[in-house]
Amino acid sequence: MGSKRPPLDEVLALFQATVAAEGVTTGAGAAAGTSIVDAALALSGANSFFSMLMVLYPGQPRLVDSMDITGFNNATGEVIFSTAYKGIAAAIPAGVPYKIVTFRFVPAEVAAIEAKLDLPAPDSGLNTRIAEVVGNETDTIPAMNLAPGVTDSIIRHIKAILERVGATPADPDDSVLTNLGQRDDAATLDDMTDVTTTSIQAKLRRILLRMSGAGIFSADIQGAARTELDTMLAQLAVYFNLGGAVLGVTMNPGAGSRASLQLILQDLGDMLAGGTGIVTFPTPRALPANGVSLAEVERYIAEVKPEWAARTAATHTTTGVTEETILTTAYTVPGLFYFNLTLRNMVAGDDFTIRVYKRVDGANYDLKSEQQFVGAPTIKVYEVEGIYSDGTEFIRVTIQRASATDRAFPYSVNFLRQPVA
Repeated sequence: MGSKRPPLDEVLALFQATVAAEGVTTGAGAAAGTSIVDAALALSGANSFFSMLMVLYPGQPRLVDSMDITGFNNATGEVIFSTAYKGIAAAIPAGVPYKIVTFRFVPAEVAAIEAKLDLPAPDSGLNTRIAEVVGNETDTIPAMNLAPGVTDSIIRHIKAILERVGATPADPDDSVLTNLGQRDDAATLDDMTDVTTTSIQAKLRRILLRMSGAGIFSADIQGAARTELDTMLAQLAVYFNLGGAVLGVTMNPGAGSRASLQLILQDLGDMLAGGTGIVTFPTPRALPANGVSLAEVERYIAEVKPEWAARTAATHTTTGVTEETILTTAYTVPGLFYFNLTLRNMVAGDDFTIRVYKRVDGANYDLKSEQQFVGAPTIKVYEVEGIYSDGTEFIRVTIQRASATDRAFPYSVNFLRQPVA
């Protein structure tokens, strides 16, 4: 008996579920009935991917068996068949409904699919079937020092992995179990770089021994050798907090020596922002240079920076027509002399001359400038600005009345001087 075909309605339902395109022809196909034309149609993919189901003439459905589409032209909307439609030689006209599906019932192709599901012989060199890729339970284990071949099955690969994880091969380095080690793997206090150690377990045990065993380290902390890591850390804590004979630093100038890092940091905080500050600034002051402390530089900046001397204010009243001294400076450090005198008390008929002298040679006062004022001047302030003195060149200011009446002259004096260390 031949194979039983499925009912037509089931086939039509299956076709309906796999429709790739459908529509109505917009023009006449090939004269031999080997194509249809639909200007709105657009297909993509391989030609042999499509088969065709068409409905010709309204109300008269007809099934096309395994009618391959051998080509399509999306520019014109033409779909070309492998043979004439049901032997119709005439062109298929416009207005005909159609459907295109994406599979074919071809017995030869079904047989080819079934053949690919067959299991091959063990360790087949082929690699084209599913069964060939998966493999057979009898597939052999490859050599431990060789990677599985490119055509070896999945079964063969899995067996290789299991062998490397659980077995003890001839070469220990090929075994994951050997490299990881076991809980009873021995450890010694030898060098950690020893490559003869055969497992990670043993290496970890060596590390633990080094952290707790004696006779391994030889670091000196506070003058004594510390051979265990925990002892080293404990002594470091003492070194940082309690101090010892090996640590002695005078951080704050003028303060005592500190024997712990904690006290050193406290001194540093006092110097930078604390109320204690620097106990004693070092002498002498110094410009920045190698070997010069920050405190010495700070003192230099503070002491060399010019500053104003105490301002002096007084009134000089003339007593005759001879030249009278208003003031003589006695500044012994370099600086700039400033003098202001008001002429507000002068009236019409008055005649006064103000002179400024400088002791350039350190002994004799020589006239530097003079200015005569007559009557009641419009500008009321006489000013001497920024006369330089090196500390020996004293300055003298005098006034002399030529006529009229003695007057009172209020004045002020100041000196922008170099500070005295």
